[in-house]
Amino acid sequence: MRIIGRAALIETLTAHALAGHAVLVHGPRGIGASALLDACEARLRAIGRRSVRVKRLASYADLMGPLSRAYTDAAYTPKALLQPHIERDPAVLLVDRVERSGAMVRREIREFGAIGLGAILAGQADTPREHAYLRSLRLAHREIAIPPLDGDAMQRILDAHLAPASATQLTKADRARVLRVAAGRPGMLVALMRMLAQPRYWHAGRPALDLAASDLAIEHLGVPRATARS
Repeated sequence: MRIIGRAALIETLTAHALAGHAVLVHGPRGIGASALLDACEARLRAIGRRSVRVKRLASYADLMGPLSRAYTDAAYTPKALLQPHIERDPAVLLVDRVERSGAMVRREIREFGAIGLGAILAGQADTPREHAYLRSLRLAHREIAIPPLDGDAMQRILDAHLAPASATQLTKADRARVLRVAAGRPGMLVALMRMLAQPRYWHAGRPALDLAASDLAIEHLGVPRATARS
């Protein structure tokens, strides 16, 4: 799998994880963290390395359940029985969203890391306060902010996701406005283009960008309506 504009970041993340490190990657909603993890997963698969995906990490069970199923096919395997499996075939843990953790989760990630289990943990941080909270969990050896994509990469994503019908109807000004709303966040751009593929977001042959952006902010990204309209 290839995602636009993230090759160097994918290489950095997988290199740390293969070394048994835990890395926290963070960014605002729509920055494309899950797509980034998809690409890391594909990279690991290509080199024959196991990965274990966790959609949400908010408890000890969220960590141990997926590891147990991946290694023993059991709903839960005690750590002492799980460790030899991990040591023989260390995986990379891929967490789509870190929400909470405790001392036990922190300890297991570190102790499993000592026997080769790397981790790439994605966290949502729209504000400095959310970023500070993620740091306070102390789950990772290193943290990396996912940067906004540059204009060229965003243009390429826009072109790739334009529906045939809308491609001829979006003016240059419309395209600029779509990119301004997305603000370097590929996930937001893709979601917005999916919305613009629906007839309800077109009126009299023109895209209803205000409506689409507001609906996206409220229903999909949870950001204030004013942000979507800016």
